[in-house]
Amino acid sequence: DPDATFDLIEQHRITFMFGVPTMFDQVARHPRWPDADLSSLRILTCGGSPVPTPL
Repeated sequence: DPDATFDLIEQHRITFMFGVPTMFDQVARHPRWPDADLSSLRILTCGGSPVPTPL
């Protein structure tokens, strides 16, 4: 759930996140993406399949 992902990152000031490409793609395409406070994130790791081309 991309909306819940943004809430958790912002609320808990998440610094490390693991995901699969589909998950990161859904977050990046979500309407909250441009205004989300992701400033706490330091490391994103990915696995499971190739990472899609950025928007």
